[in-house]
Amino acid sequence: MSLPRFLKNAFKGYEVLDFKEFLQDGHIEIHLGRLEEKDWTCHRCTEPLSVERGRHRSRVEAMPIMGLRVWVHFW
Repeated sequence: MSLPRFLKNAFKGYEVLDFKEFLQDGHIEIHLGRLEEKDWTCHRCTEPLSVERGRHRSRVEAMPIMGLRVWVHFW
């Protein structure tokens, strides 16, 4: 399976770096990288955030694709 076209623009402010399929385990992993023009803002108050405080990897489960669980990895 190749990268579906809709994933290329599905994550605003991020680009898809890697797309891994684990068909026997029944899941897909999508690894994202931040685009430089994306602003760091609080999702609640929309105030700008400082990026000097560190980076944390996040793993979020998204909606299933073709019956497979989807995990999205990003910083």
